[in-house]
Amino acid sequence: MRRARMNKLYAGFGSEVSSAYSPRQQDVTIPSLLAAQAHMGHSTSLWNPLTQPFIFGVREGIHIFNLDLTLSHLRRAAAVVRGVAQADGNILFVGTRPGQKRSVIQAAERAQAYHIFSRWIPGTITNGKQVVGHGVVKGTVTRHVKNKFPGKNPDLAPDAVVPDLVVVLNPLENRVLLKECAKGRVPTVGIIDSDCDPRWVTYSIPANDDSLRCTSLIAGVLSRAAADGRQQMNMPDWVQEEAQIAA
Repeated sequence: MRRARMNKLYAGFGSEVSSAYSPRQQDVTIPSLLAAQAHMGHSTSLWNPLTQPFIFGVREGIHIFNLDLTLSHLRRAAAVVRGVAQADGNILFVGTRPGQKRSVIQAAERAQAYHIFSRWIPGTITNGKQVVGHGVVKGTVTRHVKNKFPGKNPDLAPDAVVPDLVVVLNPLENRVLLKECAKGRVPTVGIIDSDCDPRWVTYSIPANDDSLRCTSLIAGVLSRAAADGRQQMNMPDWVQEEAQIAA
């Protein structure tokens, strides 16, 4: 009886636990990054020396990221994503590790973008006409071209759906994708852990790519930036400038 009474009394208190983060970039702070375990790198034995500028120090054999740099790089990446979305560009969110599926899908839906949570099909960018033309996604691509580009020949779909920006939550497992993006001159944003090479991506975000809370936080920030960019697409120039200053 007492438990039922207490549940009824305090039913309206507390907070809801969300499965994905969606804050704006100005809402992200160093304490929030710390709570998401963004500061934790890998063991020093797995260290890639090219991440030295991002390292704050070592604790118990684990590299610790400088969260000031993580925050600044995250804000820079958010500005890039917002600009691409504002120009009506195609954005692709990629996260292929177990547990990243939900945050990747929600980020893509929020940003009106595309997503991949399974294995990347080699040649999708560099040899898209053969891969897409004979693949199971041909119908989806054709519908996208007809809806977004009225009057465009669906046979040209591979040229129309090449992403303008790719956001990768786990670059280590998507080296083929990143190489294709580099060859196709597609800019990339990626979470770079202490065992990764920052040169793999165009815009690096030094952080812990093994923490689902961290990857969800970053995906939420970038997707919210894209959503803001979509909203500013049809605004007058002076309104867009004020919105960018406020961000």
